[in-house]
Amino acid sequence: MAVYTYTTTNIDFSSFDVWSNAGFTDDTNINLNSVLSDAYPEAGITDVSVSDIYNRSWFYGNVVGTGNGTVQITYPYTSATSTGTIAIKNVDYSVYSYIRLAAVGTYPFNFSEWRTASGGGGTQISTSANLDLTVSDYTSQVNFYAYFV
Repeated sequence: MAVYTYTTTNIDFSSFDVWSNAGFTDDTNINLNSVLSDAYPEAGITDVSVSDIYNRSWFYGNVVGTGNGTVQITYPYTSATSTGTIAIKNVDYSVYSYIRLAAVGTYPFNFSEWRTASGGGGTQISTSANLDLTVSDYTSQVNFYAYFV
């Protein structure tokens, strides 16, 4: 998972398009409610200020299935299961210490491992079907691929 960390000074609004799921295409007319529109637990807060962002680390990334099984986020919130890609909410690591990804093979396939690339490529991350990601784990890895055999 990728992690973007802010300090208490010099928040550059152009950094929001790096980590926010809001999908900014340029740096004009950005507002903080939009930045946190797909964040957890910030989503739905209407009175947002810069203090809700600074001195925090924010998760961004995707969990990817391959069609031979399902993937899901099970903590700190529960997503729907998918055989494809799930955009994981931008989780505030100052509130939640980890994010759990889960994978289950679809018969006759079994979960094998989490990888850094699709189709069994890249490097192995874990052989546990439940993958817990903390603020210091795989800080530049954006996509987590479930591999099934």
